[in-house]
Amino acid sequence: MRRWLNKVVPFILLILVALAGVEYYAITHDDSGLRKRVTWFKANADRIDGLILGPSLVEQGIDPGRLDRPTASLAMAGSAPDVDTKLLDIALDRSKPDFILFDLTLGTLERRKPPSFYSQRKLFHHLRVKHEGLGLKDYFMADYPLYRYFFREPDPQQPNELGWPTAADPSKDRFAKLGYDPDTIVNHPRTLSKLRNQGQSYDEFYNQNIADLDLAIARCRAEGVRLIFVAPPKYNLFNEHILPMHRERRAAFLDRVVDDETVFFWDYATFGEDDPRNFTNISHLSPLGATRWTEVLNERLNKFQ
Repeated sequence: MRRWLNKVVPFILLILVALAGVEYYAITHDDSGLRKRVTWFKANADRIDGLILGPSLVEQGIDPGRLDRPTASLAMAGSAPDVDTKLLDIALDRSKPDFILFDLTLGTLERRKPPSFYSQRKLFHHLRVKHEGLGLKDYFMADYPLYRYFFREPDPQQPNELGWPTAADPSKDRFAKLGYDPDTIVNHPRTLSKLRNQGQSYDEFYNQNIADLDLAIARCRAEGVRLIFVAPPKYNLFNEHILPMHRERRAAFLDRVVDDETVFFWDYATFGEDDPRNFTNISHLSPLGATRWTEVLNERLNKFQ
């Protein structure tokens, strides 16, 4: 038995050392936008005035580096209200911002994320975001297949130190591929497919999100944090094809919670909507469009004191 252990134990230790090495390498070589946003937030939590929460619409759409008031972004691609309200709680445990910019695009109230989203984004590893199905793998950065951490391609969005993507991903810059021509854009099959997907509705998700948002609002009011729901700019085709139900649901929610003292709603959905160069597709701003919108936000936030 002892002889067997003498053979097996060194082998197990060797595997553990190798895994620890991969974990260390994965952490120290993670130059993703999300990692940079989290790192900047943690380093500056005690001095920030503002916080940005939401999906890629605000991750790409608001450049925190262009805001005069120190602002951290914890926005991330694919996020939804259930994720953002959890991040809001964690952020308020670590910081005392004056305001929070929180995405409330039409249709957002019907979106929630499965447990796999939290695991894929490594949210427990980054910020200790607890979720259903939390497992051992969520404690670590490295994940299978391990070799991919040694053969990473540079991020085409080139995130800066605050995690804002300074460039559009060429593979996803649909409008650039179509030459920014409005006629070509409106008649392209991919555009039409995107438009058909804007009408999804899930009553269960809606009710759960409303409950989560009510709790977030209550905490912001109790702590004197001004919660600003924002509708980021969209290309005109997006704005024209939203189901009335989405407008009615969001309006009913906002009518109930907005008091223009602690809770606000800033609607920029039609900002720059007719200029295709402001966008990469019907719903996402290009770096140019983001710079233009951030300048407008900055001016408004400077007066919002």
